Amino acid sequence: MKYFLIIISFIFFSCESEPDYNYFLKKMDIKLIDNFKVLKYQSDSAIGDYSVNFDLEISQKDFQVIVSKIKQSENYIECKNGEYPNKSNKAINGYRISGFKISDKYFLKKESKTKPIYYEVVLDNNKNLSFTYAED
Repeated sequence: MKYFLIIISFIFFSCESEPDYNYFLKKMDIKLIDNFKVLKYQSDSAIGDYSVNFDLEISQKDFQVIVSKIKQSENYIECKNGEYPNKSNKAINGYRISGFKISDKYFLKKESKTKPIYYEVVLDNNKNLSFTYAED
């Protein structure tokens, strides 16, 4: 009985722990160097589906590094308000990667060409980073 309670406690507390945000951002070749503040975190899972969404307030230095990375992405484009990039980006290691700016937000998207996997990073000028990962 004692071991059963220990195992149940371990499972309960491990499910409630904070995620490793850099683990998810690493999938987009992004690493936060400075401290950040978690604004929101949500994770959902169902049979065959999994998604993670979080919002972070990041430092000015990390903001500049990520914006630079987005601007260096192949086919980077700055869209006018109301426009959306419609260029077809070539696949890199099985993923279609696109970087663009709309209004005051920077976007970096990564989508698998062979599996239903999708990543997105959105940065605004207030140094808020929104991350989405979805797998169907």
